[in-house]
Amino acid sequence: IRELSALLGVPARGAEMAARFERRLESIAPTRLGDDALYVGPVGGQLYGGTRGTNYHDVLIAAGLRDAAADAGYEGWPVYGAETVLTLDPSWIVTPAEHAEGFCARPGFDVLQACVADQVIGIEGRVLNDPGWGMLDAAEALHHAVRAAR
Repeated sequence: IRELSALLGVPARGAEMAARFERRLESIAPTRLGDDALYVGPVGGQLYGGTRGTNYHDVLIAAGLRDAAADAGYEGWPVYGAETVLTLDPSWIVTPAEHAEGFCARPGFDVLQACVADQVIGIEGRVLNDPGWGMLDAAEALHHAVRAAR
């Protein structure tokens, strides 16, 4: 926001917009929930993550959760094997809504904490995958879903 507004010759406007975004992001979960979560985006037969350095990590943190992948040392966009997801075994799985229902049907995933506790949260893909303003809606939806399920 700041860089684009500077290029357009309106840096003050960009600074204000960026500040509004940051305030709203930080206000979603002023108190940390403490639970760990893992973003998993199935594409074809692969399981892709989004952790430290991505909008998915920022959404998890803004929602008041811990990023299980970041805690385990992952960064960026890891490709997970089923064994990795089983080893991380997060309390919550966050995935695009169209993948939530069948997520736990993958071989072996029925033992995941998130599957046993019915804590797989699907967020509308166009919102969850948006690295811009959609992050705010994704983090709010995630925070509300976790709070409602507790």
